[in-house]
Amino acid sequence: MAQPDCSISVGTRSQTVTLVQSVSGAPTPSVHYMQAKRLNTWVLALAPTLLHAELSATLDLRYDRGVVGSTGGAAAAMMQRNISRGSWTLGYFKLLSSPREGSNGVAVMIVNYEHAYTQWANVTFDESAREIDSVSGLPVAVEDDAPDIEGLQLLFAPGAGRLFTFK
Repeated sequence: MAQPDCSISVGTRSQTVTLVQSVSGAPTPSVHYMQAKRLNTWVLALAPTLLHAELSATLDLRYDRGVVGSTGGAAAAMMQRNISRGSWTLGYFKLLSSPREGSNGVAVMIVNYEHAYTQWANVTFDESAREIDSVSGLPVAVEDDAPDIEGLQLLFAPGAGRLFTFK
């Protein structure tokens, strides 16, 4: 089976590129596609909860500049008081009868704004906090990622986020 050609012209130069195909003849996803798919799997797992949520407040914190943007007034101020210094994007949601949670409540999403390195967050949550698992999408108990250190320590991979629900 012949592979399709794609002609690319830039200015006066023209080049023919052969697309990579699988044995079945379907185009093979590029390395960039596979990397984006891997990085975004946690968003897909959180979708059932987020699709039943209404955004109430956002807060953008940067390690070197403090608050660079916020909406939602009191909710944004509460989020800022309850997380350690770092580069974070936080969202505060009102949950609308989620099929997985079964009742109304609120949710907070914490996203590591930095795509180059891992960050630790020291957060303050009440006892009703549950984390939405980034693989299964189901609520699980919040686990301290560094139990030897005082407070609740959470580890965030570069660009990764975690969603927490509260009754």
